[in-house]
Formats: sequence, C-alpha cells, structure tokens
Amino acid sequence: MDDPRLTVLTRLMDVAVQRQQVHAGNLANVNTPGYKARALAFNDAFNQALDEQGLDRALAVRPEVYEPLATPADPDGNDVSSEREVAALAKNKLLFDTYSQLARGKMRLLNTAMTAAPGG
Repeated sequence: MDDPRLTVLTRLMDVAVQRQQVHAGNLANVNTPGYKARALAFNDAFNQALDEQGLDRALAVRPEVYEPLATPADPDGNDVSSEREVAALAKNKLLFDTYSQLARGKMRLLNTAMTAAPGG
C-alpha cells in the first residue's frame, strides 16, 4: 500500500539528512583556510518537477551540492559563517521534525485503517 504523501515525506526527510550533513561539514571546516561553504539545492527543482511533470518525475530529482555565490570570505579565503550554518542547521532540524511528525501521523492513520477494516 503506497501512499504518495508518505513517499514525498520520506523523500523530504532523506534530503533533510543530506542537508544536515552539508551544513555540519561546513561547520567542521570553519577554520580551514580556503574552504568554501557548500549548500544543497533540491526544493525548487523538486517543486517544479512536481508541478510540471508529476510525482514520479519529482521523486527522481536528486539534491545537488553547490557553492553559493557572493558569500564574503575571511582573509584566508574561508567563507563559512558559523552563525549562518547554525541557523541553517536549526531551520533544517525544524523541517525534518515537521516531516517526521507528519509521516508518523500518516502511519498512524494507515495503521488505524488497516486494523479497523474487516479482516484487518
């Protein structure tokens, strides 16, 4: 029994884990000379594919790690801002927690439907 909403929530949680790893990597390199902060592109491409081509195409969208443009760098060439990264980690955690709560709720509904159904 595949539920498209649960499939999307699972995909969004997977991407949130990847995004958390990118920001954690940035923080780990906050003092590495020449290190350039990285970010993860996904949501815009996912939403566009979902709107224009449907769920199957949207689920095929892969996150891409990139270096954001125009971030001010220290004299050593490092452009990681610990404040920006901590804020991004907090925002991402909030998103993951929201997706997780929605998925748990959906699973409870499916479980209730299966156990309440005749023969379930």
